[in-house]
Amino acid sequence: MPSLTQQQIDSANQTDLAEFLSSRGVQLKRQSNQYLWEDKNVWIHGSEWYSHYEQTGGHAVRFVMKYFDKSFPEAVNELNNETSPPYVPGRKSHPYVQLPEKSDSTYRMFMYLRNNRCIDPEIINEFVKMGTLYEDLEYHNCVFVGRDEDGKPGHCHKRSTLSHFRQTVSGSSSEYAFHYNGWDNTIYAFEAPIDMLAYISMHKDDWKKHSYVALCSVSDKALMHQLAVHPNLNKIVLCLDNDEAGQLATVRIKDALYLKGYKDVQIEIPLNKDWDEDLQVLSGVEPGIKPQEAKKWTEPEYSSLSLS
Repeated sequence: MPSLTQQQIDSANQTDLAEFLSSRGVQLKRQSNQYLWEDKNVWIHGSEWYSHYEQTGGHAVRFVMKYFDKSFPEAVNELNNETSPPYVPGRKSHPYVQLPEKSDSTYRMFMYLRNNRCIDPEIINEFVKMGTLYEDLEYHNCVFVGRDEDGKPGHCHKRSTLSHFRQTVSGSSSEYAFHYNGWDNTIYAFEAPIDMLAYISMHKDDWKKHSYVALCSVSDKALMHQLAVHPNLNKIVLCLDNDEAGQLATVRIKDALYLKGYKDVQIEIPLNKDWDEDLQVLSGVEPGIKPQEAKKWTEPEYSSLSLS
């Protein structure tokens, strides 16, 4: 393919993205001098765009590369081309994430979550039985698995039982982050899986009827996906951390939900930094215990439960 000239690149980058999308059948919602592509929750202004999901944006060429899966030359030519196939929305295909090898034991994971993070043993056991929580073989991390609508692993988040290490496994799709689906109309959203388990531990009565999602960040992508695939969910409770990042995200997500027509949006804020610290205080444990103190595990509580 001949090399692109700077004039071609500049011309492509100056393309009006609202016109580009509209010509391909994409429905946009106008807000003042901006447009919202609701399918992706991307804001568009002229040739510029911004995604609150991923805190990223740019100009037209990068937009087409990202959302139409084009290489740089293909994106430039697409933007400079008068005729292109229409955008057809549909269910997103994604590669299934490669999960860490599972340990035969759940001992270290269980003791860390119970003794250090004060998670209720019955709650731990429930998620282990569902196959969305386990201990990995190599490092004995807590592994939180998010599954797609077919029950396949689409997201994996690891949390060390012996250090501050935490990581989302490469290849994870953020919309499938760790979650639980109940049957009523309410979903609770948290920043981290452990905070989700801590909140459930403090609100055990009929907890299974509700839905819960751990964003594994301050992005609303996982929450928006759950709302899209479960139309019965119309009451949203935002339970993000009690810090600047968490509360700024709460306001941003609430605004995004209102734009999508969700009016029953409530906010719950932990008294301490997060819900697990609240649970630790209720359990008589000093909040913020260092993970390396997990060596203080005790055998009896673990032995009382069957985790198979």
